[in-house]
Amino acid sequence: MNEFLAVAGEHYHEGGWMMHGIAGAGAIAFAIFCERFYVIWLKAKFDKEEYLGTIKKFLSERNIDGAIAWLQERDHPLANILRAGLVQFRAGDPKFKEAMDIAAISNLPVLEKRTGYLAMIGNVSTLLGLLGTIIGLIGAFAAVGGAEASKKAEILALSISEAMNCTAFGIGIAIPCLVAFSIVSSKTIAVTGDIETVSASVSDFLERISEKEAA
Repeated sequence: MNEFLAVAGEHYHEGGWMMHGIAGAGAIAFAIFCERFYVIWLKAKFDKEEYLGTIKKFLSERNIDGAIAWLQERDHPLANILRAGLVQFRAGDPKFKEAMDIAAISNLPVLEKRTGYLAMIGNVSTLLGLLGTIIGLIGAFAAVGGAEASKKAEILALSISEAMNCTAFGIGIAIPCLVAFSIVSSKTIAVTGDIETVSASVSDFLERISEKEAA
């Protein structure tokens, strides 16, 4: 392990100053992924059947206050959306669906924010690697042009090494970033879909109750 770290450190040093920018981009991407993992996989996790079963049970018993109280105990976008509709329904406002839609607009973006930065950082890392490559090659040709014949090969080798290390490091950061973006996006879509499914089901249930009461 120590040997691997020593070799990696040597390549990092050979890559030039652009390596610091790529490493910084990778650190930011890792922080974003950790934050998104906490929000999507942990904080936004919920049992779809539990929400549907509990809310419908309360509504079947006409216990709107109990349903609202149950939702208030949960810090979740779905709970906020359903509570907004139930408050309007309890007040006799027929526009409870619109209230749920408005709540969804304000709550669902929490699940999606910052995810796009993962793809952006992946692309930026690649570009920084290419920029480091170009800088290294410019330095190579400039140095070779004014160097002694005996030193040209050494200078050229060092400059090309800088260029190749920078390219490899940029791509090495970009690949995990794009994979993380795909994983987080897929999970976000799945969670958002479950929230919309439960919201639509509860909304239809309220609609049927409203129609029965009107009849």
